[in-house]
Amino acid sequence: LNEFVVRNVGWEAALNATLGGTPVANQATLEAQLRLMLDVSPDREDRFAEIIDQHDAEGAISYFLGMLAIDPARNPMTYLLVRTARRIGEHVAMVLKAANPVPRPSQTCPAMVPMIDPPVTSSFPSGHSLQARLIAQCLKAVRPGAFRAKMLEYLADRIGKNRIIAGLHYPLDHAAGVNVADALFNTLNNAANAPRFVALLGAAGGE
Repeated sequence: LNEFVVRNVGWEAALNATLGGTPVANQATLEAQLRLMLDVSPDREDRFAEIIDQHDAEGAISYFLGMLAIDPARNPMTYLLVRTARRIGEHVAMVLKAANPVPRPSQTCPAMVPMIDPPVTSSFPSGHSLQARLIAQCLKAVRPGAFRAKMLEYLADRIGKNRIIAGLHYPLDHAAGVNVADALFNTLNNAANAPRFVALLGAAGGE
């Protein structure tokens, strides 16, 4: 994380430019976003357990570890890569949220009752979406294969969309998190920008 921040001056502005439009850009956009959320709210019952499980970072990480059978003792570098991606993603998400104050859906629409008390941070971008997508991109790089890549992308997308179903994020929050994660991975996967991170990718790939 320190390497990324120190060696990539201007990263905040660069990643901020990838966010796309906010869900509260205007009244029409906000109403359309809320309608999309209400349309998927019936899925809450089916996804209740995983939404609760994924609410904190540990819960979301466990899905990736389980999918690829990553064990800290047997795959220490891959495990460290997942943890590193989550930590960098968390920092980036918090900085971008602070720069883009957007009220949570339940603060803009009384009919939007979230499954979980929403965090006090900005809704935009979705931290879960950003971190999950970044972890998926890292694991795709070290565990290649078309089917595995598709499954990792699906899992990351599902984790992000579960936050929409739960009433905690607008769809555009999720899309912004994905955009930032992709741009962030491209920055990290460059020895000139993040040599230690690239070395970690190599070590994890060797496992």
